[in-house]
Amino acid sequence: MSKPATVFDALMTRLQADSTLSGYVKQFLEGEREIDSVTQFPTLMVDYLGSSEEDDTYGVQRITMRAAIILVINVSAKEKQITGDTAAKGALDYLNDIKKAIDGDRTLGGTAIHTVMREDNFTTVNFPVRALTLNLEILFEQTESVRT
Repeated sequence: MSKPATVFDALMTRLQADSTLSGYVKQFLEGEREIDSVTQFPTLMVDYLGSSEEDDTYGVQRITMRAAIILVINVSAKEKQITGDTAAKGALDYLNDIKKAIDGDRTLGGTAIHTVMREDNFTTVNFPVRALTLNLEILFEQTESVRT
C-alpha cells in the first residue's frame, strides 16, 4: 500500500535514477515552474495533476494519480528541433528517452500497480525554447481507513 506522496516521490526517483536522463538533464524539479524562468536546459519538471478513487474493496482504496512530466529544451537549429540528428537530440528523441525511463519500471519500485503513458504535447514557448509534456496515470492502492 502506498500514499500519494510516496508514489509521486517514486516517480521522481525513477526519472532521476535513469542513466540516460541523468546524463543530460540539468535540473529535476518537483512542480511546474514558469517556462520563461528556466535557465538550464534541459530541465525536467514533474507536476501533480490530480487523482480519482474507486470504491474500496475490503478496506483497500484504488487510486489513479495523474501527473505530468514536462521537459524544457533549447534547440536553436529550427530544422533539428523535432527530430534532431546524430549530433543533437530533437524533441522526439527526448520524449523517447522519458518513455524508456518509465518503461524501465512501470511499478515505480513497487509503489504502484502500473503506470500508463497517455498523451504527449509539444509547445513552443519562445524560440528556441520548447516544452514537451507527457501525461501519466499511475494506479496504486492504499488502506482506506488509515490512508497508508
